[in-house]
This record gives sequence, C-alpha cells and structure tokens, in this order.
Amino acid sequence: MNFLRKYYKKLVAIFLVLLIWQIASIQVNNEPFVPSPQSTFNVIVEMIKTGALWKHVCASFGRVTLWVAIATSFAIPLGFLKRDNKMKYVKKFIFVTVIMATWQIASMIVNKELFVPSPQSTFGVIVEMIKTGALWKHVGASFGRVTLGVAIATSFATPLGFLISWNKLASRLLLPIVNSLHFIPVTCFSPLLILIFGIDEKMKIIFLVIAGFFSFLPEVIQIASEPMEKLEETAYTMGFTYIQMLWYCKIPRILPTLLQSVVTLYGVGWTYVIIAELNNTQYGLGHLMYIGSARGHTNMVFASIVLIIVVGYIFHKIANLAIRKAFPWRFMEDGE
Repeated sequence: MNFLRKYYKKLVAIFLVLLIWQIASIQVNNEPFVPSPQSTFNVIVEMIKTGALWKHVCASFGRVTLWVAIATSFAIPLGFLKRDNKMKYVKKFIFVTVIMATWQIASMIVNKELFVPSPQSTFGVIVEMIKTGALWKHVGASFGRVTLGVAIATSFATPLGFLISWNKLASRLLLPIVNSLHFIPVTCFSPLLILIFGIDEKMKIIFLVIAGFFSFLPEVIQIASEPMEKLEETAYTMGFTYIQMLWYCKIPRILPTLLQSVVTLYGVGWTYVIIAELNNTQYGLGHLMYIGSARGHTNMVFASIVLIIVVGYIFHKIANLAIRKAFPWRFMEDGE
C-alpha cells in the first residue's frame, strides 16, 4: 500500500502512455509504422536473453558519460569567469580574432582542404553564394522551417505547460510523463517520420515541431511554476478571481521570460534543422552541408556552420533587444 501511495502518479502516467500507444497501434494497424507495446517489449526481452541489451546500453552510457565529463570540464571554468561589460566589444573582437587565428593555424598544420579548409576558402564559398543569390535561398529556407517549427511547437507547449503548472489534476497525471521527455532522443523520430510521412516538407516540419515541443514544454512548466506569493496576494486583495489573477497578473509577469525562452528555442531548431534537411531538400543550410560532405567540399560544410552561427547570433541579439524594449520594467527590476 505504501508503495502505491508513493508511486501511484508515475504508475498512472506509465499506464496512460501504454494505453495511448496500444490504441495508436490498433488504429494504424501497421507494424512497421506503429509497432505494438507487446512486439516492442519482445525485442527487449530477446536482447536480454542474448546479452546484447547490456552491451548496447553500456556502450551508449559510456559515450554519454565521456561527453558530459569533457564538456563540463571546459564549461564550468568558463561559467565562473566574471562577466564585465567594460570594453565588451573589444573582448568580442579579440575572441573572434583568436578563433580565426587558431582556425588558420590548424588549416596550415593539417595542410589538407578536405579535413580543415582555410578561412579564406570557407568565406570564398559564402561570397560566391552571395554573388549567385543562393545564400539567401539557403538561409531563408532553413530560417523559415525553424520559425514554423518553433511557432507550432510553442503554440502547443505553452497552454499545456500552463495547464500542468496551474492545475493539480493535470500536474499529477502529466508531470511524470513530461519529466521523462528529457530522456527521449528526438533524432530517433526522423526515420519513423520518414516511414509515416515520406521525405517531403511535411516530415521536416513535424520533426522540428516534435524537437521544439520536447524542449520547450519543461521550460514553460518551470517558468510558470515560479512562486509569486506577493503578486497573488495583491491580486486577491483587489478582488480578482483565480482566472483573473492568472490573466492580468501572472501571465504578463512571466511573458518576457517566456519570450526569451522562445528565442533560445531557435538554437534548438538550428540544431535539428540540419537533420531535417538531409533528405529531399533543394535549399537549406543542412542540405548545403550534406552536399558539401558528399562531394568532399569541406569548405561548404564549414561555410554552413559559419552561416548558422552568424544568423543565429544576429537573430538572438535582435530578438532579445526587442523583448527588452517591449518590457523595460522587467529588466529594470532585475538591474539589467
């Protein structure tokens, strides 16, 4: 009984997921598209019997652990560096200069364009695309896909996140499921979506929507769950109902932070649009990267990476500046 009291929320969530999964497999009635839970767990049981499961799990866990260890060993010391706005543009210029110099030295040491193309060769590709007009088509196609994916993902994730944050029943039923979204590899949906929707534009957008939804929903819940006791007490003192308090007080209070999270979500979109554009795409930076890699033109791959960094950085700065101008009270409050 104590076990059920402690874990009943998670058990209910697991039951709901399995039930939806079973209904979907029955409705589709096509094993290659939506396999049933029984056939899926049979595969797992078979791998346990043969001993292959532990090999696959340990190999993946080892790689993830090594990646986390190396990434944190660099990120943590950099994170503790004091942020100083004095001479910030000079520091950025120095940082870019160091990166470019390191890149140039690396290309000279390797001395093979196939592996490390020089900055001159990379920027030559960008200049050539500007002259032919192809640059704007590639950048526009990728940016359009990312924007549409972010727009649809946020339109679903935002109300659902509010519901989970502000409704106890929804929180009990759905929060355990949401907490498990962190462990779902979004890239695994790509071959599944190709099977279901083919390789046209619809598949690309749905893939970006799934990636954005999984990333944004936990963010919305965290932002909406921020405690605001004084704001709520003031609203109730003025005679507001619970719905009025949410609409006139809480939502406006969290809106700037929510919009900043939407801007950050574009970074997730740029990560996954590369995968989405690998198949059946005429324009897009992911397509440009794939073509360059397939033909041995590594400078095209590097050019795509540079363009993603530049476009993402410019958009991030402009969008955040617009948010600060639209909600000056929010950032004055934080002393920013």
